[in-house]
Amino acid sequence: MYRRLIVSILSWIAVAQAQEITDFRVERLKHGVSVGPSFSTLNTDVTGDGASTRYRFDLLGGVKTVVDLWPHESYGIQLSGVVGLPAQLDKMLNQSITFSRHSAAATFMYRQFFSQRSRSSAWFLRSVMKLQYDDVQAQSPPVIVSRSLVTPLAGVGFEGYIADRLWYRTFFDYGYPFFMREEPADSGRLDNAFELQASLVMAYSISQRFSLALDASFSKSHFAHRGEATRFGGVRDVTADEMTIEAGFSIRYASDLLH
Repeated sequence: MYRRLIVSILSWIAVAQAQEITDFRVERLKHGVSVGPSFSTLNTDVTGDGASTRYRFDLLGGVKTVVDLWPHESYGIQLSGVVGLPAQLDKMLNQSITFSRHSAAATFMYRQFFSQRSRSSAWFLRSVMKLQYDDVQAQSPPVIVSRSLVTPLAGVGFEGYIADRLWYRTFFDYGYPFFMREEPADSGRLDNAFELQASLVMAYSISQRFSLALDASFSKSHFAHRGEATRFGGVRDVTADEMTIEAGFSIRYASDLLH
């Protein structure tokens, strides 16, 4: 009888300790998968030799998925993607244009905690490889064009807690789009380009595993093409400046699968 009681007590202690270790990993490492809607606005100013236009999409919808994987508390990988929904721009050269933007990113992150507490703040270094595809209805003459874009970015970030159940991450990144392919033809040679990005994620835990997450980002991009372009029906030296504001919310599931 006493042996059975001792075994039960030791088993209960072992389970409690295992749960504490699991809770520690979930809160400190922040493995997770989140899925939810994403909304953005796009402002673009395009100028060429003797021609210019400015257009705006007030609401571009999409579905965003983010996966955080941390093999070690000091380094991790984040995979993310947005499947865009079609939006329509009216009265562009007396025609309606259908536009959708899709993106994917792979991010390597280095993290350094300030203490050993499970809710410790931390700073980040990260490297991002971002792919973007704009799917645009053909026009005549073309002004907005379909394009594929590859942009490596590098940035710094910070992670902290506002309350026991509310944590956040913020990042500032700079990138140089080194590859662009446009359709039906490129707008000249891409001589100069850059992208600046600031982002914020906040997550509120409603249970040990599930949380509600809000995210927002701001990006500014510049592209300068030299040579003959197909935009505006044939001009030279096209410059495009873009400003994007994105926001979304999601359900996030925390996991400790890698441990």
